[in-house]
Amino acid sequence: MDDSPANAAFIFVAANYDTSQGSLVGRQVASEEFLREFARHSGIERMFCYTQTQPDFEEFTRPIESYAGAPRPTTWIRPTELSAVEPISTLFRLGPDICHYAWLRRQFDQRGFSLCGITHTTADNFAMDALGGLMTALLQQWDALVCTLQAVKDMVARLFDRWGGDLEERFGAPVRRQFELPVVPLGVDCDRLTDDALAQAARQKTPARHGIAGDVTGYQGYALATSQSIAVDVAALAAAFTRLAGDTDLRRRMGEAGRKRARESFDRRVVIASIRRRGRSLRSAAAGRARSCNASPAVPPVRCVTIPTRSSKPIPASVSCRRAG
Repeated sequence: MDDSPANAAFIFVAANYDTSQGSLVGRQVASEEFLREFARHSGIERMFCYTQTQPDFEEFTRPIESYAGAPRPTTWIRPTELSAVEPISTLFRLGPDICHYAWLRRQFDQRGFSLCGITHTTADNFAMDALGGLMTALLQQWDALVCTLQAVKDMVARLFDRWGGDLEERFGAPVRRQFELPVVPLGVDCDRLTDDALAQAARQKTPARHGIAGDVTGYQGYALATSQSIAVDVAALAAAFTRLAGDTDLRRRMGEAGRKRARESFDRRVVIASIRRRGRSLRSAAAGRARSCNASPAVPPVRCVTIPTRSSKPIPASVSCRRAG
């Protein structure tokens, strides 16, 4: 077994990585930053992109060289070439919606590659629908949904336990989660945060870029913003500010401790290395398992046929289906 950290083919849709549009959400920022840091710190020689269209593939390749700081070969895996993921070992989606790809993989040896998604939110409709689908998708023990916080993992695990009980009551058989739920933080670029010039430029540029007026990048601005939706103990906050303002040694010790923890646990290099080790672990789990589905490789389990009718308009093949055999 190859002990090197695993590579991954990125499932890529340009809009999900675009932070220049007006309706910006956290997923887009996290996806763009993860792709940037994977190109910079993964150490892989070639990057792989699974996408529906060539324009999306071109959108994927365009920034990779600037992210990596050097030319980086990229390979397009077309929708009809999913089996090409096998030597790469992992198909990676920066989102929780990996059910569709589990069903597509059913056409091949399911041990051929792992599926890995990531979720850092559980409250919106998109995330809840995606998480619900994972309970009945053909996911395996060598697949994973990365949670960026322990709190996210705990919530997802509780949801799966409850839904599993509902499904067991309805169908009369246990329904259990098969895939892993590792906790890996999103990470931060510690080098940029400790570079005074870069940090100052980011503080000035980021709010204006997203239409935020005024200086809201300090902790006071953060506390003011969060207090609009989260309960804040104002008296305790004021006392903490007062203590920090009057204790130089405390400020220094807290700053050093925070810097050390960020470097050891949240730096992007650490996060990318953790993701790649997780890929190797999933690859090892798949190698030791027997084929878990009797679908023949490269043969879809259902064949769609057109049934002749007297109608002047033919029925699409996707409407009239029968079991292959």
